[in-house]
Amino acid sequence: MCARKSLLIAPLLLALISGRSINVLYRTRAWQSSTASGGDAGRAVDGNTSPIYSDGSCTHTNSGVGNWWISDMYDVKHIQTVMIFNREDAGPERLTNYQIRVGNSSDPGSNPICFTNQGTGGGIFSCDQWGRYLAIVLNSNNPLTLCEVKAFEGPNIALNHQAVQSSTSSGGDANRPIRNNFFSSYWGKNTCTHTNQESQPYWYVDLGSEQLIAGVSIASRWDCCGERTTNYQVVVGNSADVNLNTPCSGNPTRDADVYCGLSGRFVGIKASNQVLHLCGIAIITGTVGAPTGYWEMVGSGENIVHSFERGVQMTDGTETTTSDTHTVSISIEQSFSFFKIGESSVSMGYEYSRSVASTVRKDITKHVTTGCSSTCMTDGSRIVYVWQWMMKGTNDWGAVDESWNLFTCNFVCRYEPTSPRCPLTKCADKECNTCTNGVTYRAQVSSKKQSSLIQLLAAH
Repeated sequence: MCARKSLLIAPLLLALISGRSINVLYRTRAWQSSTASGGDAGRAVDGNTSPIYSDGSCTHTNSGVGNWWISDMYDVKHIQTVMIFNREDAGPERLTNYQIRVGNSSDPGSNPICFTNQGTGGGIFSCDQWGRYLAIVLNSNNPLTLCEVKAFEGPNIALNHQAVQSSTSSGGDANRPIRNNFFSSYWGKNTCTHTNQESQPYWYVDLGSEQLIAGVSIASRWDCCGERTTNYQVVVGNSADVNLNTPCSGNPTRDADVYCGLSGRFVGIKASNQVLHLCGIAIITGTVGAPTGYWEMVGSGENIVHSFERGVQMTDGTETTTSDTHTVSISIEQSFSFFKIGESSVSMGYEYSRSVASTVRKDITKHVTTGCSSTCMTDGSRIVYVWQWMMKGTNDWGAVDESWNLFTCNFVCRYEPTSPRCPLTKCADKECNTCTNGVTYRAQVSSKKQSSLIQLLAAH
């Protein structure tokens, strides 16, 4: 029996190992203003993206003013991209003039608007809002029908870049699925690509520079041709030849959310012995499945100088692949940075992260830790408490995995034994009592470890 691998590292790799979906709405709890024709609210987050109502994939409310749909993501998320699949077999014009709202209220109309679509249909929309709940609110008398709603904690960087495909048929240009926010899964709406029947059809987009690709969400054609766009691969790398780049996870069929966790300038899709149809593509950059960060009390006293560890710890374990090593390096170097809190805190910045990444490239099982210290002063009449920011990975069902840990040289001096209120990068004052976006985050305090687990929400 192999020893358990214990890599105590930065955010992106945590999601890589866990294999979690990049879509944070998948199988969450959903409800809506009313239900008609069997169109339950949960259909919009069940993973079935078919735009055909008889496939049992779409929600349906009654007619009336201000219909809405809402999902509880169970924790506060930083929503940056939302993808909405409209019904196409009948009544696609019903989904018009609607708002996407994200916030911490279960009342959909009370949450801030992150995007207003005054047009008709689904699409891939930019959002920049923190919240536990995501809602769609319709500003008309129409029934609200949604065939799938997806949300991502990273921006979509596909829009308006130049795409290339192996061939073009019937006017199905390679740039169609990334030309604007709107997409339709039906050919007549002019958002789908079309190659010839080929032994190795492909599509790729040039992002202009190397980017950290968390994952790719794909919408394909549904009005016919179910045998097309099946068993394909998403690849990421620095070559314009898709065959030279690294495959992301899985061989999806039709619509899919594909986890990558790779770095590259080119994102491609390749298949075998078929016609390739792509109608909507979101390329999500940044980290995926934010790890759980937490403040841990590491010292207390009067005028305290406390020394503690920072860095990456790794222990010998099962065999590690070259792909793992590369992802560790990229995640530390490009996806994670540390921030100062207060005048006396120490920041572990880009250069240190890069040196850690370099060490990881050479030997992924090496221990990499160094010492740092904090200085917290008082007037002699109060006790000061030193809280250090740490991070843990999450497993594929979202629970904290004790085998993953990252030490940082970021700390807060507080004059009470309670934990700071906010994640590291969201502190508005040096004792971290107020969060920069006005949200108080849920904390799970462990008296045994004198620590407080807080969902890491900040952009790195």
